[in-house]
Amino acid sequence: MSPITEQRAGVFGLQVGIAGCGKVGTSLALALTQAGVAVSAVYSRTLNRAEQLATLVNAAIYHPQKSELSLPKVDVWIVAVNDDNISEVVHLLHQGFPESLIAHTSGGCDTIQLQPLHPRVGVFYPLQTFSEFRLLDWSEIPVFVSSMHESDTAVLHALASTITMKAVEIKEEDRAIIHLAAVFINNFVNAMSAIALDILKQKKLDFYLLMPLLDETVEKIRLSDPLNAQTGPAMRGDLQTIERHLGLLNQFPSEYKEVYQTVSALITKYLRKDP
Repeated sequence: MSPITEQRAGVFGLQVGIAGCGKVGTSLALALTQAGVAVSAVYSRTLNRAEQLATLVNAAIYHPQKSELSLPKVDVWIVAVNDDNISEVVHLLHQGFPESLIAHTSGGCDTIQLQPLHPRVGVFYPLQTFSEFRLLDWSEIPVFVSSMHESDTAVLHALASTITMKAVEIKEEDRAIIHLAAVFINNFVNAMSAIALDILKQKKLDFYLLMPLLDETVEKIRLSDPLNAQTGPAMRGDLQTIERHLGLLNQFPSEYKEVYQTVSALITKYLRKDP
């Protein structure tokens, strides 16, 4: 058996805790459980959320204020909370589990700043958007892992490999860049879609008529790249159409017009290639 295979096999003897029972934590806990990894404890400041997830994965609920309760065994805690709360949760977990490996799921949190709070901190960052009403195929979701210690990184990599074929060890600075790029491709694209929805809704037009266009846009990017896939009036240098659109946008919130102008200027400057 190879060292990698041995490391991955050893993961199934680990006890994992999930801190944060929202969309990411719940999806991750279910994926790990389905893969055969034991989720032995969950924690949430919202008790009913902790109770719901604990029932789903047959885990104990960690109560930091109830020291009289025996603590479950947890080798690795995965902290799936908002960035503003990560330090607080790491500090809290350190009190009850000073020897556990604690990894957060954030794309942007500076892990080095967590070191004074706990000696074994790391990253378990799934590059995906999560929703309560969506079941995801974890096997295709990239999960980026890192830590301050090589042995802990190996544990996180092996743990990620139980649920995805795309477990990737990554440097701290590279993770921040990937997170930045992810905001453009996910959050900003969704915001643009929300603008399109509002424009059509105000005119009582069906937003879902745009779905085939959105699907084809994604497919073209998948088969080629965004530069080659770019089309539209700004890419063509079609100033007449752009001016017509700007005139139509006068009846909508002024921010929509600003977005149109800014993105069109960006396309013209950075993407358009004049013959």
